[in-house]
Formats: sequence, structure tokens, C-alpha cells
Amino acid sequence: MKKIIDFMSYKIEKALREEGFIVKVDKDKKVKLLIKLGAEEIQ
Repeated sequence: MKKIIDFMSYKIEKALREEGFIVKVDKDKKVKLLIKLGAEEIQ
């Protein structure tokens, strides 16, 4: 089985991570969750 990589999704996720977002993946349901934590929650 070959793995298909979506480069546009990868670039978007990378940019969001740099802005403080966290991307969580649920492989069973094939869902991605985007979470933004406040500054006080990060520390």
C-alpha cells in the first residue's frame, strides 16, 4: 500500500503549527482536529 501525501495540507498544517495551533489526527475516523491553546494553557 502506497501512502499518498497531500503537500498543500502539509504546508497549511505546518504554518498553523508555527502560529501555535495543534493538529490532532484520529486515524480510525479519518478526522483531523485543529486546537488553539491560550498562552496560559501552554505553560
